[in-house]
Formats: sequence, C-alpha cells, structure tokens
Amino acid sequence: MARPCRASHFFGVVFFVLVIGIILYGLYVGAYIRRYYYDAYSKIQDVYVDQDILDRMMGLYDVHIASATVASSIEAHIDGVDK
Repeated sequence: MARPCRASHFFGVVFFVLVIGIILYGLYVGAYIRRYYYDAYSKIQDVYVDQDILDRMMGLYDVHIASATVASSIEAHIDGVDK
C-alpha cells in the first residue's frame, strides 16, 4: 500500500487556512462597513480630500474630517470613497 505524499497534505492545509482567512477577512470588512459612522457632524470644522497614486487609478478618494480637537485629524479618516 502506497503512503500519501506529505507535500500534498501540507499544501492542502495551507490552501484551507488561506480560504478560511479570506472568508474571515471578508466578514470582518463587511461588519466594519456596516458599523462605520461619524456622529459628531455639528463639530466638523474642516474636510480635506486627497488621492494617492492607487486611489487615482481606481477613482477613489481619502476623506479627512477634523474638529477642534488635536486627535480628530488622526481618528477621522475615511479611505476609498468614490464621487
């Protein structure tokens, strides 16, 4: 009786782990998008829109929202917004 190749088992396990990782990442991104909100509209003082090279190729923008606090410009950043 022939023994199964260990390399094929290894690649099967790696493939399985990658598929599970992709599925979990997709679920995470979906949950993140559903729960993403900004509830301090009355405090917004500045809106800045920019694009890097990849954003420009895909037609997307990054939106930065700032209020009077120092940390607001760091925290309020929305990636990948289209027109």
